[in-house]
Amino acid sequence: MTLGLIAFGALTIVLGAVVFLFGVLLLLAAKPMAQASGMPVNWGQTFSNTVVFSGTGATLMLLGFGSIRRRRWARILMGIVSWTWLICAGLIVGVLFAFLKDIAGALGAMTSNGANQHMAVTMIYVQLFRMLVVITPVLLGIPLVWVWFYSSRSVRLTCESADTGGGWTDRCPPSVLTVSLGLALSVPFLILGALTHHGMMPFFGIQLSGFIGGLVAFLLAGVWAYCAWAVYSLRSDGWWITTVSFVLVFLSSWLTWRSGNLDAIFASSGVPAEQLEKVRPMLQSLQPMLLWLLLLFQVPILGSMLWIRGHFFSRDSQT
Repeated sequence: MTLGLIAFGALTIVLGAVVFLFGVLLLLAAKPMAQASGMPVNWGQTFSNTVVFSGTGATLMLLGFGSIRRRRWARILMGIVSWTWLICAGLIVGVLFAFLKDIAGALGAMTSNGANQHMAVTMIYVQLFRMLVVITPVLLGIPLVWVWFYSSRSVRLTCESADTGGGWTDRCPPSVLTVSLGLALSVPFLILGALTHHGMMPFFGIQLSGFIGGLVAFLLAGVWAYCAWAVYSLRSDGWWITTVSFVLVFLSSWLTWRSGNLDAIFASSGVPAEQLEKVRPMLQSLQPMLLWLLLLFQVPILGSMLWIRGHFFSRDSQT
């Protein structure tokens, strides 16, 4: 399995480098693309996208090097990354296929009108369908192969024999570590989002922004920072606070997006008025898709909390 770990690690490094460079390209191309379209650059959104893609690419490259060196932490984290990718990609692809006609209709309404609109919608639908058929095997195939490889017994034994010391990834079950890492990664993204999107924060049917929205985002970041440590330490209060906060954040986001005031939501995030005017019909058409996507993502999120519950309360009963 040593050759397999080297090969998979090298491929992961290549994939990470591509994703990292794509993030840099987004930043470099922002101004030329804005000039070509005649619209101002949304630097907040551009910077956020660059951080997400470049950070993801750097993480993949680090995991690839860890795989080549047969590190235990790399195998565990690759399993977490691959399962998370597979579940998220599966949900997104499923929703896109289900709402493909609505997406094509919204895009067709933006690009044409009158007698040509029906033909434009049909052509867009066919193109989107072909694109999804092509990219779906890639989106689902890569994490599926990773899951198969890094979850195998031979790979686990190879890493454990090469890296006998153990480490921070062995101090709690992988399912618990997944939740802890998700919480920890949410903290900088909440702070980044507050700083680059004018404090935009959904709050039970209304859209907060500015100082108040930023304050709520920073408070939530503090709560989840504690929860990341508490969950990792297998503290029962960490499980309770995390579960309750997940439910409250979902209800807050659902009620805000369901209110239908998408103009205020995107305007408060710093989207230029000219750009908002062009995408308004599409946002209104795709609101049901966004709500379904938000709802479906709660299944793995809350399901994972129920799955790991026994690690917290059985431990309490033993102590």
